[in-house]
Amino acid sequence: MGNLAVCLKKAGTEVGGSDNTLYPPISDLLRDNDIDVRPPDDLEIMEAWSDSLFVVGNAVSRGHPQVEWLMSHSRVSRCSFPEFLGNYMLRESRNLVVAGTHGKSTTTAVAARLLSTGEDAPGWFVGGVLADSTPAFQWEVATQVFAIEGDEYDSAFFDKRSKFVHYRPKVLLLNNLEFDHADIFRDTQDVQRTFRQVISLVPADGAIVYNGDDPRLSELLPVPWTQCYSFGFGSDNDFILKRNAVDGLTQLEVFEGDSAEPLISVQTRLIGEFNARNVAGAALACRFLCPSTDFQTIDLEDFRGLKRRQEIRYQDDSNILVEDFGHHPTALSLALQSLRESFPGWRIHAMVEPRSNTMRTNRLQSELIEALLQADQVTLAPIHRKESIPVSERLDTAAIIESLRRESVSCVFCLTVPEVRDSFERSLGQGKTLTVVFSNGAFGGLLPGFDDYLKSAAVR
Repeated sequence: MGNLAVCLKKAGTEVGGSDNTLYPPISDLLRDNDIDVRPPDDLEIMEAWSDSLFVVGNAVSRGHPQVEWLMSHSRVSRCSFPEFLGNYMLRESRNLVVAGTHGKSTTTAVAARLLSTGEDAPGWFVGGVLADSTPAFQWEVATQVFAIEGDEYDSAFFDKRSKFVHYRPKVLLLNNLEFDHADIFRDTQDVQRTFRQVISLVPADGAIVYNGDDPRLSELLPVPWTQCYSFGFGSDNDFILKRNAVDGLTQLEVFEGDSAEPLISVQTRLIGEFNARNVAGAALACRFLCPSTDFQTIDLEDFRGLKRRQEIRYQDDSNILVEDFGHHPTALSLALQSLRESFPGWRIHAMVEPRSNTMRTNRLQSELIEALLQADQVTLAPIHRKESIPVSERLDTAAIIESLRRESVSCVFCLTVPEVRDSFERSLGQGKTLTVVFSNGAFGGLLPGFDDYLKSAAVR
């Protein structure tokens, strides 16, 4: 929503909005673009803007003061965020929709970078803030091709369909599929159901590019009404990936079948096997979306990815501080694998905030334990709004601590934010330490203080 507001304002549209809590980097982005954000109980602004179109985000529901005002004024125009995109911005363009449980933002950002090198007028929407000066939302009336992050979360309180069903895919890229969003999906089969829906929307002259190494996607694909192409490291994929990490760079090659020469060669600083899949999927999808553009040799050495995606906030010879948006056990596992591969010999301290509607529960507790076994030390921050989760369904931190300590992984659970800060400071000075903070929120506002502490320690 924040990126859409910035894009529309830059296009000359008058924009305002409301929200309860905003975190950097989105809060900084809105402030820097002079977009007024009002509190959710401000009804005067609703009256003042009553002749406007209200775009309703999926974070609000019945009982929200402004929602109740909208429901009491039936003449006022309203729609969901994805409905607005589909009906007002994506009708005329050829669209690449990037979907999957993990990696959507990074993959869409790579696709945006690739499309910007072609001859077609490109646009994109990335659900995050890029680490360089590239805007996360780029669109104009003349846009011919558009890459968009296709979220499977619901659209609005009045539209429980996944966002991506509104996005009119010409090419659909599916990175992976797992159970997540326990507040709206019952199980993995329920997630597959909504993916089937977006798969059904790809036209005959379009294409579906999917991770053939993911068994849950392979249960859904291929389908007979459009072209379907699998990619991955397995030898039975249509496109086979090979990678080699050298001096902080990943050399990635994509081969078509058993061909001896690569179809696509990429050089990137994005680390790990998971990011290799993201980059390869983006390159293949862009190739199908823009067949006249040459994507054979791709240089992404200066592509820095997104903020809060394995973002290095501080680094010296003794300490590294990494921030990551990971909020699912698989995302944590993949990030820890990448960091272990990229920083061999470093002791890894994983600090985790159980904040998402899935991570706060015990639904994926065993998977979380398996993921955290890859760390040397673990700090669990306070469970976000734990009182809203019944004890029988809540993440069992004592069981996690016991399981990790049994495998010689030090683990503590903090009841307060100051305890989290103390755990961070105590973990330092024990050799080369890489601290990775996993949170899809503000992590108690502690990260700037972590930066300052490491800087002052380096001076001392």
